This record gives sequence, structure tokens and C-alpha cells, in this order.
Amino acid sequence: MKNKILAIVLASSIAGTATAQMAFQSGVIDFSYADDQFAPGVVNLGFGGRADYDIGAFGVQLDGSANVLTDFTNSFSVYSVGIHVNKTLNNGAKLGGFAGVDMLSFIGPTQNLYNIGAEAMMSFGPADVEVAIVGLFQDNLGDANWRAEIGVYYEISRAFEVSLGVDYWLDGGPSPALFTIGADYQLPNMPISIGAKYY
Repeated sequence: MKNKILAIVLASSIAGTATAQMAFQSGVIDFSYADDQFAPGVVNLGFGGRADYDIGAFGVQLDGSANVLTDFTNSFSVYSVGIHVNKTLNNGAKLGGFAGVDMLSFIGPTQNLYNIGAEAMMSFGPADVEVAIVGLFQDNLGDANWRAEIGVYYEISRAFEVSLGVDYWLDGGPSPALFTIGADYQLPNMPISIGAKYY
């Protein structure tokens, strides 16, 4: 179960391009549920937060989350923090990079998983297309696993968004390619969103 849960954590690690306007722009608190196609019965229950800022010509996003991964027999906790920095080009595209750490509490000592990468986003009306290259390092910062991500997010309304995505491990990685489908709903007049995702 540990390897399968690790694959879920990697697929759930920091993603999304920061939005930049002026100074502090927005913040959101989210609750999430995810199910895993490779490990039936394993679910990911999450609570997280995000804050977006504008610093000069750059957008900065700070995010953090706490997750419990469980098959209702064994449970593990994952705590994550990260930062994204990007710049908006003249054509509206956003290019940037990110870094973060996932603190995985499996059996035994807590294991840290570091991630660093580059990302880009382009909007096409109500749809956003995001791509990223992610490097994932263990505690000793030794050999990395690398993956490519692409996601499409479609805004049905100001409050409701659906998404499709695929993560492809460039070097084999700890799992096959992961396909995802998800939905998010933001509560009216509140910076709180509720989401669900299937891997």
C-alpha cells in the first residue's frame, strides 16, 4: 500500500500557476476527496489553503495542505508546503517555476519528498491549459524522478470548474501514467472550495 499511496501523493503534489494582480490578491481554503484507480479503496482526504500575491512584475502563490491517505485499515498523513513564482507575458501566457516539500508520515520516521519544476499556463476563454515538468527528490537529494503534467480546467460557472489531466513519468517513476478527472465548487461569497478527484 505504501508505494501506491506514494504515487497518489506525487500526483497530488503542488500544481497550478499563481495569479497576479496587485499586492495580496486572493486566498482560498479547500477541502478535497480523491480516489485512486490503482489502489481501490484508498482515499485521500485533504484540507489546504492558498494565498496569491503580486510582487513587482511577478505573481507569487504560497500554498499548504494536510492530507490523510487511508484504506480505512491503515492511515498515513502528508503535510505539504510550496511556493510558485510566475510572470505574465504579453500574449497572456504565464511562465514560472515552483518548489515545495511533502512531509510523508508512513510507518517509521517521517520522510521528506522535495519537488521543483517549471510550469506554464494559457487561457482560452473559459478553459485554462497548464503544463509542468516536475523533479521529485528523496530526503538525501539524490536521484530524482521526473514527470510531465498537463491539465485542462474548464470553468462552467464562476463557482464550478471541472478538470482533466495526465501525469507521465519520464523515467518510469514509482507508478504508471496517472489520468485524473476532477471537479471543484466554490461556496458563494466565501473563499472556500470543495473538490473531488479520481486518479
